[in-house]
Amino acid sequence: MLQRFRYLFIIAYFLLLLIHFVIKDRFPYISVLFYASPLPLIILFGILVAIFWRKQKNLFYGILLSLIALNIYFSIHYFGSKQEAAPESTITNVLFWNVAKQKPLPVKILVEHINASNPFIVALVEAREVSDDDIKVLKSSLPDYTVQILDGEMLVLVKGAISSYVYESLSDVYKFNHLNIEIDNEQTSVMLADVYASPLLNKEIPLDYISKAMDKYKVDVLVGDFNTPYESVFFNNIKEKYVSFHDCSLGMTATWPVPVPLIEIDQVWICNKFKLLKMEKHTYDVSDHKLLIASYERTK
Repeated sequence: MLQRFRYLFIIAYFLLLLIHFVIKDRFPYISVLFYASPLPLIILFGILVAIFWRKQKNLFYGILLSLIALNIYFSIHYFGSKQEAAPESTITNVLFWNVAKQKPLPVKILVEHINASNPFIVALVEAREVSDDDIKVLKSSLPDYTVQILDGEMLVLVKGAISSYVYESLSDVYKFNHLNIEIDNEQTSVMLADVYASPLLNKEIPLDYISKAMDKYKVDVLVGDFNTPYESVFFNNIKEKYVSFHDCSLGMTATWPVPVPLIEIDQVWICNKFKLLKMEKHTYDVSDHKLLIASYERTK
């Protein structure tokens, strides 16, 4: 019986590797395995398999070699690096946070980060039942910002004016708000998205809608909780015109769950005409998602 389990474990390990690197989430049901087995968990499972096969030297060394390769790959691809801004550029910051339906809103944390990083937009999802007191505190603490409650349990603060905004949704699939923002006589098109969390949902559907809407509205900045890992093939259309802060994330790129994040589902994307600088991530026990601050460069 033990021998049978050992074979099942090693088959499962290499099957998970095949799914993660080749098959990904292209097919229903298999996609559930892809979403449920981020690379850190595969590595931990591989260590367990190596222990089971430690007496079979050939297999043990093969598994060990694969684990070394995985750890090298993980250290290269899941830890970003800060880029330097050009002297003549303007650095622009974006703050995004899934506040996990916290009531009351973690206003103190937000005000501290906004004062420290001076973002042009603060975008929150799962901001359920934001109270009048929350709004009063935000407005009094941040007089330079326009505060706007949006449909779909979203909230934004803009250091400028909101020229227009529109809300679109598809029940149990996705919801997003698109905003045209005017700051210092310059227009910026921003989309704030939230994708339904079920692993059984075919993520091609919401990401295809979002990609088409980005083209329609000529989006400059996309932020959201996509409940879809960065590695998903369904981001390919977005990657044609936009670039993620994945490669310049300070620390591990994963954003959920707190306190031990395993998967990068909260993301910031910008039009590829801009240069990415860095992505800071902050952890608080009021939410199971990390707070993100993305910095990019605009030429003056």
